Amino acid sequence: MKKSYIRIFLSACVLGATLVSCEEGFEEMNQHPEKPTQTVPDHLYTGILDKLNYRGNACLYTYLPQTSIAVRHSTSTPLQNLDLLENRSGIDDLWKLYYEKLRDMNRLKEEMDKSAYLPEQHRNQKAMLEILEAQFALMVADAFGDMPYTEAGQGLSDDVYRPVYDSQADVYKMALDKVKAAVASLALTTETPDGDAYLDFNSNKLLTGSSDALTNFTFFKKFGNAMLIKHGLRLSKLDATAAQDYISTGMAGPLMEASTENAGFTNERARGSGDWSWARYYGPTYQPSEFLADQMVDDAADMSNIMDAEVYDPRFYAVFYPNKDGEFRILPNSPDAVAAESPYLAQAGLYPGGSNGNLPEAPGYAEYEATHSIWNRFYISSNEMPYIMISYAEQQLIIAEAIASGYATGDAQMYYESGVRASVEEFLNLEHAQNPDANPDRIITLEAADIDAMLAHPEVAYNAASALDLIRTQRWIDYINRPNEAWAMMRRTNHFNVDNDVPITNNGDAFSMVYRLMYPANEADYNTDNYVQQLSKMGGTDNVRYVPDIFK
Repeated sequence: MKKSYIRIFLSACVLGATLVSCEEGFEEMNQHPEKPTQTVPDHLYTGILDKLNYRGNACLYTYLPQTSIAVRHSTSTPLQNLDLLENRSGIDDLWKLYYEKLRDMNRLKEEMDKSAYLPEQHRNQKAMLEILEAQFALMVADAFGDMPYTEAGQGLSDDVYRPVYDSQADVYKMALDKVKAAVASLALTTETPDGDAYLDFNSNKLLTGSSDALTNFTFFKKFGNAMLIKHGLRLSKLDATAAQDYISTGMAGPLMEASTENAGFTNERARGSGDWSWARYYGPTYQPSEFLADQMVDDAADMSNIMDAEVYDPRFYAVFYPNKDGEFRILPNSPDAVAAESPYLAQAGLYPGGSNGNLPEAPGYAEYEATHSIWNRFYISSNEMPYIMISYAEQQLIIAEAIASGYATGDAQMYYESGVRASVEEFLNLEHAQNPDANPDRIITLEAADIDAMLAHPEVAYNAASALDLIRTQRWIDYINRPNEAWAMMRRTNHFNVDNDVPITNNGDAFSMVYRLMYPANEADYNTDNYVQQLSKMGGTDNVRYVPDIFK
């Protein structure tokens, strides 16, 4: 395996860091019936997809390491500050991003109801919208816990501007019921029983790369089924019966069969840029730590200088970029220890290539002064990084966990090894690298035998007795570029004992797991009564360490 330097972690930011402006409060977000839209359905749908990815400050609280400290990716401790008002801009944006989408999707449904086409022809289009709406809702419920759902987005239809909060568990079940119904409703054919055409959205090409309606219908069928398994498993701690139902429905398929079917925007369809600005401002603040390296190298490895022979996971080189001397010297987990190691030198020279963050000659470049390994920005922040909602690798590992947990039947080892193999291949995808043709010396070449060797390594080889630990560790690594998903898995499983063994703060003390984000500040102004009632359920304060139902 040739060592060079790979990608990771700002997946969604690549699609654009400029947040589309949004009015404050539910009154504006839900809109008023006297403010009609003249937009045709396809244009509305294009707008929905255009905002599918995390943007701007919302990106900071999802794809950047603000949540990753809870899963020990880096050496900083930003989560201890999430309960401070001055750090809530991303929280506000993440919240508004969902309700903005909900408003647009409700508008689109109304446009289809007024359409000259027969209602049956819109059947698949409406199913697609239900799946996307559920995807948004589940993401917000994961982050905030209880949230307005049943009454949200009803300003257009029912003049509801101050929606009540639903419990996180109810939101989960309602959203997954929508997905279940939508998957059952999706017709995998291009013609209705009466011979009319089932309508597709032209913009689905952004998701699938295809203008073929049947291809797009199948994409959403597979996406929905994978969602049922993924979020059904997440619900299992609270309601095993409901989890079993959702997982069984999803397992009936069809499901993704290769990484080419990943649910999200692939690199060739990614639009816009913007990840560089976030990486430049926040990248140096967080460094990949020993805890992460521990999951990729032999236990006896000396973290002051890791040798190639000690690396059993090829993704190691996707995460870690060497210091100025070409060494893989890893920073400790503790911020105090990092400070003692001189973090300025560890991060200096991170951007010698100018504003685009390239490292054209590093580590031999004269201005490259890093003393420790840094995030491998050659791949981490590539403008070609995809935005993924559910990947094939993730699906396979989730199915392996469902089988090992008793919620599905099948060969857990087969799904586990399939998921690991797909994850490594996706990490090392040359198309995700920054200017790979111009930088051939930095590309990692990978042979099937390299992954075979990894799967045979004692730290990775499947063992039924420790199956859940193995599967969850691999899921955790696969989620480095989506720390919000790793955060959700950690809260459900307490994998790595993270709730009791979190990286220490600057004063040397441990702090407990952050289980949710604070609500946006404007909720107190625009949805006051419901907001106050919700706080009363959490002890009277907007407590980030309050444990929502599905994570208890």
